[in-house]
Amino acid sequence: MNSDEIERLRKRLFKKGETFKERELRSPLSSRLSEAKPYWEGSSPEEERLILPEKPSMPFFKKLILIALVVIGLIVLGVTIYFLIRGLSVVSGSNIEITLGGPSSIKGGELGNWQVSVTNKNKSDLELADLIIEYPEGAKPSIAPSGFLSGTKIVSERRSLGKIKAGETAIQAISLYLFGEKDTNKVFKFTIEYRPQGSNAILAKTAEQSVRLLQSPVEVSVKMPKETNTGEEITMEIEIISNANAVIKDVNLKIEYPAGFQYHESDLKPVSGDNVWRLGDIEPNKKRILKIKGILEGQDLMELVFRVSVGPLDAKGEVIAYGFNVQSIVLKKPFLKIGVKINNRTEEVAVSPGAELSVDIDWQNTVPEKVYNAVIEIKLNSSVVDASSITLSQGFYRSFDQTLVWNKSSSPDLAEIEPLQEGDVSFRFAILDSIPNDVIRKGNATVSLDIQMKAERDSADQGRIQVTNHLIKDIKIATIFQLSQRGLYYSGAFKNSGPLPPKVGKETTYTIVWSLTNSSNAVSDATVSAFLPSYIRWLGVIKPETAEISYNSTTGEIFWKAGNIPAGTGIIDSAREAAFQISFLPDSSQVDSKPVLVSEAILGGKDNFTGAFLRKVKAAITTYLDTDPQFKYNEGTVVK
Repeated sequence: MNSDEIERLRKRLFKKGETFKERELRSPLSSRLSEAKPYWEGSSPEEERLILPEKPSMPFFKKLILIALVVIGLIVLGVTIYFLIRGLSVVSGSNIEITLGGPSSIKGGELGNWQVSVTNKNKSDLELADLIIEYPEGAKPSIAPSGFLSGTKIVSERRSLGKIKAGETAIQAISLYLFGEKDTNKVFKFTIEYRPQGSNAILAKTAEQSVRLLQSPVEVSVKMPKETNTGEEITMEIEIISNANAVIKDVNLKIEYPAGFQYHESDLKPVSGDNVWRLGDIEPNKKRILKIKGILEGQDLMELVFRVSVGPLDAKGEVIAYGFNVQSIVLKKPFLKIGVKINNRTEEVAVSPGAELSVDIDWQNTVPEKVYNAVIEIKLNSSVVDASSITLSQGFYRSFDQTLVWNKSSSPDLAEIEPLQEGDVSFRFAILDSIPNDVIRKGNATVSLDIQMKAERDSADQGRIQVTNHLIKDIKIATIFQLSQRGLYYSGAFKNSGPLPPKVGKETTYTIVWSLTNSSNAVSDATVSAFLPSYIRWLGVIKPETAEISYNSTTGEIFWKAGNIPAGTGIIDSAREAAFQISFLPDSSQVDSKPVLVSEAILGGKDNFTGAFLRKVKAAITTYLDTDPQFKYNEGTVVK
């Protein structure tokens, strides 16, 4: 469009002095109605190109997804707005604080007091709150929680706290002893379970706190030589002292031996192998002592280490170390080697009173140089040796100090001993038939052979110097544990009735007495058993009434559980006795016989010192009551 055309158009649209209405009516628009034809009804190609395809409608599934997304978005928006507006009621575990107030360190076995604080820093209450306390290994509450028996091992405990309001703190007191090894941390685990206000969900928050042990509840000391000769017996004395303020339950001791150690004996029998002992309960400030003997073998100047652990056992049977000690010993090869045989045995020996013993001492010069003027001395340290029975070849006995001596004057081969040369000496002696009362009172009678061999060797810088070897060999004296079985009619604990001699068809009662005596060593688990024949009736009368005597009516067995019998029972103290009453109704087939009233009795028990199990059999009791002082010889035969 050029400029003239534009000007004409302007003049048509606007004329000076003309109103808007006049201008509007001046050029009315004509109305044209036309019917559009579809392109397939004669439309021209140009018209067809102007017709656009109809936009397809959205599928129903997509519409549904779109609606769901919109709804979810509205819900999220609503929840967000709700919590922004009402954020006061939101509960978060991060706003719950669990702390342990009290000492951060304590001595093992000492009573400690702590407070567990649970603080609700949320703006909403915690409902149905429970505190779960998981105790560390070695914890012993001073008062057992509800539902636990005294002495029961407590692993965890649940305490109800109820409702903890917003901003409030719930406090629970803990009072307990902690046991364990020095410088270890004991970890407590605390869990608070709760339900947020207005919710049914149970949530939890956990925290841990530790307490350090500054001192072991038990102190362990080990006394043993700093050095020893190969093949020489050593004694370890282990002392356990309780530092705790409470009883330490079920204490056990375990030793880890070095390679080359051979266990011989201990004054308490091991409960597992030869290196675990049960010491039982130890009271506060009390001590226990365990003595162990054995022999070490190994190379010259080898250092060997013993490790001792003391404490209760865990679920696997291992000792939980409440106390610990490590001791070492240096092994040296002796110039003079000594070996001992008692009755041709090198192992531990236990003999009975009255026994005769032969002792052989083997010696050897173990170094590649000559030694001179050797002397062998053996001191018999015991009050149970029969001095009149001592005999020895070549050497002599020094009675004033109970010492046997061999030297070059009595044994010429001791004057000069060549490298690796061997030899031996021997002697014999007997144990007294009766152990003296003063020895019985001390208990655990022993003959100790204190053996020493001395000689001289040449030293380039010191001239003649002395070399020695020392060995102690103990011989245990076994106890004499005996049973007497007596049948009584006229005397005894019960009044008997019926005819003597026993008569066919008439019932006669008898008293049976079992009496125990024990000489030098304590006996444990003592028992006596016997049987009643079918024609004997058990009357069920026992004296003392506390005696643990039982009768099996099916088998006819009588069993007495006598328990522990101290040394000296029946010798320096009264015998241990039990009596019971029986009844005998003779049959015609038993006329002119002396029927058995009680079968042979079997005595059993254990010698606590030697470790030997004891068993003896006592003859049966018949109607011939030769142990009753008033009984007449013709009163034992059944008559018509």
